[in-house]
Amino acid sequence: MDFEGLIDLLGHSVHHPDVKETFEVLGFEELPVAEMQSYGLFKIPKVYNENVGVEIDFTTKLACQDLKSAFTQDKYELIVNSIRFWKLQLDTPYPFSLYLREDAKAVAKKLNAKPYRKDKANPSGFVHCYYKDNFEVIVYLDDDKRLESFWVMLQNQFAKKSARQMALIKEQQGRITTEHLEELRALTAELPTVAWMERMGQEEERQDGEAAEESPFTVQNIQTAKTVLKEFIHALETAAQSGKVSQIQAAVKKTVNTFNKLNPKNNYFIETLEREELVDFITKAVRPTGFMIENGADITEPWREW
Repeated sequence: MDFEGLIDLLGHSVHHPDVKETFEVLGFEELPVAEMQSYGLFKIPKVYNENVGVEIDFTTKLACQDLKSAFTQDKYELIVNSIRFWKLQLDTPYPFSLYLREDAKAVAKKLNAKPYRKDKANPSGFVHCYYKDNFEVIVYLDDDKRLESFWVMLQNQFAKKSARQMALIKEQQGRITTEHLEELRALTAELPTVAWMERMGQEEERQDGEAAEESPFTVQNIQTAKTVLKEFIHALETAAQSGKVSQIQAAVKKTVNTFNKLNPKNNYFIETLEREELVDFITKAVRPTGFMIENGADITEPWREW
């Protein structure tokens, strides 16, 4: 089977001749369809062949952001969105000419990219994430950091913005400036912890004679977060004075990783709203250094676990 060519199906309708042919080769007797669930929601199927270790996932035409073909008027027509290769065969080429048991350095070289994220896998091994062309590639490595399986998917708009942000890194060095340090220092009065303190008080108030849900905030975890963010601003100021892009990135990474550790130790106080506030604040703090950030890009994403 031509595993290398399978990613050419990404973005194409299940009705595309090449997709139909691939389904036949993989032994899929019927074309998958989105199933209507309650409240107008749809269940999106996935198909897989256990013997060859290939899984194909879908999105709808309505949700696909890189549509290459469509054959019906149905906005829920299924489009191939991702392909997972989880049972690699020895001496068999896969997309990007990847082979089973190749080491992490060889994988990065073939993808011609540095991983934007590295994580410890569960229960063992490692996960490295890459942006490659118009794809996002999630690579699973064993304990020896050798290729075990991987997943290729179409980049969504968020991933595309993040990929463009990473591509801008090489152009950043000459942009770092100290001209706006006063604007940066002023942000110490605009920390998101101010809103968190107010929120904590509101959540602890009694309403209609009943106690409100216990707040995940405490004076201690908010004070710790405040200290971390002030140290972040100071680190950015030092980085701007050095003129080094690497120091700005290091400051962001250190701050995000600190919150990665604080969150589970403090009743997971970073929820959806707090996450948005933190990401917005970190982005706002970085900009006065001259470091260019793609609109809508999340510079915390490569390390963020909250």
